[in-house]
Amino acid sequence: MNRLQVREDAQLELSADFCDLFLKSDKHGALPYASMYIGKSGLLNDQPAQDMADLLAKHSVAVNKDLNEPADHLAIELDFLGNLIIRSNELEAEAHMNDALHEQAEFIKNYLMTWLPQFVAKCQTNDEFGFYASAAKLLEAFCQLDYTYLEGEQG
Repeated sequence: MNRLQVREDAQLELSADFCDLFLKSDKHGALPYASMYIGKSGLLNDQPAQDMADLLAKHSVAVNKDLNEPADHLAIELDFLGNLIIRSNELEAEAHMNDALHEQAEFIKNYLMTWLPQFVAKCQTNDEFGFYASAAKLLEAFCQLDYTYLEGEQG
């Protein structure tokens, strides 16, 4: 953040960094899709996208069709986690709450942490300025901390 204060045209430069890192090729960027890291083909819309789409359907959560993104996009997965959290806040029975916390922990473990560390590594390799790499590292640390907390709450 301190380096941003002295970066010439910081907003424009961050926009260019974002485009280079997340919107171009996987060769010089870090595409935010699970399929790119844990899919068998290394291409978009591999099995992780289908698995996530199935999970969304199971929970009656729909992705806006205008978004035109595979279901394994990082933003969609994080939004789904937020949805699980919001739904758990509505629960009153302790048994239901424990189930909800377990479901959140399992989602973090099985859907996010299976590929997020590789995504973070790609961000660190390909983000020369480091702003997005730092944000990705913070996200990974938060997910790990949340998983650890949730696992402890279920005991």
